[in-house]
Amino acid sequence: MGKTLVEKILGRHTAAGEVKVGEIISAEVDRLLINDYVGEIIFSKLEEMHVSEVVHPERVVLNTDHNLPAFTVKAADKYVLFKEKSRAYGICHIPAGEGGIGHQVMSERFVHPGEITVATDSHATMYAGLGSFACGITTSDALEILLTGECWFRVPESLRITVSGKLPQGVTAKDLALTLLKVFPPESYIYRAVEVTGEAIRELSVEGRLVIANLMAESGAKCAVFEADDKTYDFLHWEGEREYLCADEDAVYAEEAEIDASKLTPVLAYPGATTNVRPMTEALGLPVDQVFIGSCTNGRLEDLAQAADVLKGKHIAEGVRLIVVPASQAVALEALHRGYLGILMEAGAVILPSSCASCAGSGPGLIGRGERCVSTTNRNFKGRMGSTEAEVYLASAYTAAACALTGVITDPRTLTEVQ
Repeated sequence: MGKTLVEKILGRHTAAGEVKVGEIISAEVDRLLINDYVGEIIFSKLEEMHVSEVVHPERVVLNTDHNLPAFTVKAADKYVLFKEKSRAYGICHIPAGEGGIGHQVMSERFVHPGEITVATDSHATMYAGLGSFACGITTSDALEILLTGECWFRVPESLRITVSGKLPQGVTAKDLALTLLKVFPPESYIYRAVEVTGEAIRELSVEGRLVIANLMAESGAKCAVFEADDKTYDFLHWEGEREYLCADEDAVYAEEAEIDASKLTPVLAYPGATTNVRPMTEALGLPVDQVFIGSCTNGRLEDLAQAADVLKGKHIAEGVRLIVVPASQAVALEALHRGYLGILMEAGAVILPSSCASCAGSGPGLIGRGERCVSTTNRNFKGRMGSTEAEVYLASAYTAAACALTGVITDPRTLTEVQ
């Protein structure tokens, strides 16, 4: 019987060399990200156990992104803690001026195809867009990795979604990602790996694949894994031998589905849940108070380029706030060199330092009571980005920029800039 891509990756990280669906395994972990939300808990536990050193400290990354730069004493103390613990344990600590959102930094600098990469945050699923097995873990799991170098996993069943065709102009990877959340019934995704393949996926940029892998966390899936190809290795500036790991032709999937990308249109995730995905026609013309372009989902160079395409030589609508947050310092620098940030600032955007900002409600850019925000982030729960009396619609960067330009929810395909 053939193996799925996830079964192959997990198998090569176990002593047995292969795995079976449903089996509980202990697998060696190649990389662990610890963020500022839970770092204090993890290190306090190590202190309680009188642990003076960790296994494979070179595989661990500490990153501050939820409060960057620190604007409370508590946040500043967390940064100090990470500096101290990085020295004590020999762990990599990303300086404020070189990092950004942890998931983006990991994708740029630390994730390798065919490896197991985890983080103390649910959107670690993003790394699977680079051909790794990736998922979020708990603080207890992180402690296990620090102490043993391994973590337990239940080998998941796999779903396969084949995406044929090509995305139309004005329809982006974000629209595809939101659509994929609805391909199967909600219960079908729970603790399953989603293998996303097909012509449209091969045509996508690596940045687009990362969007899908990131958002699949919202389905309840363990991860959404992609085959690594030359685009992947070029994105990683890979200099070594390239491995093209893929599922066997006779691999067994719990369920399979196929969609045609050429038939997709721009969609929105309506307030309350990321999976509340419906055509944007139901919301066209609704006034918008704030537009947010950023996050680990859609704060990359491709997204800033889309927004700049829409807003070049124009100005956002009166009364609208446009907040732009590059996902990392590397993204910000490249966007600066290409002129995207200047275009957005001239259009009336506020550019914030690379961080999570208001995505999780823990940084600048919050929304107030009665306000409506169109955001490129990954969650729109009640109160997620500020007031519980506000609304958040999730959209692509094209759609978000179109809304900022017109002041109302707008189909980006109606603008000549994206036709």
